[in-house]
Amino acid sequence: HWWEDRDRLPDGSFIEVGLEELADRTDSTLREVCGFLNIDWDPAVLEEDVSRPNKGRWQRDIPEAAQPAVLDILKPYLKSMGYAA
Repeated sequence: HWWEDRDRLPDGSFIEVGLEELADRTDSTLREVCGFLNIDWDPAVLEEDVSRPNKGRWQRDIPEAAQPAVLDILKPYLKSMGYAA
């Protein structure tokens, strides 16, 4: 998994973007990504729907009975990304 190896990657060699950040601040976040990739900004990137309805989608997509097991597996990753787990 890249997640386990990312600490060994050189600083500045990747960018992480959370769905909430993308949904809440789409324009500025995508401009930051374009800057990181050293590509020109194109307003066409805003045509993709990254709206708020996707936030929390996992809770709708994963059966409620399975969610505790999924959270147990994901807990260390969620905490390291700043989510309450």
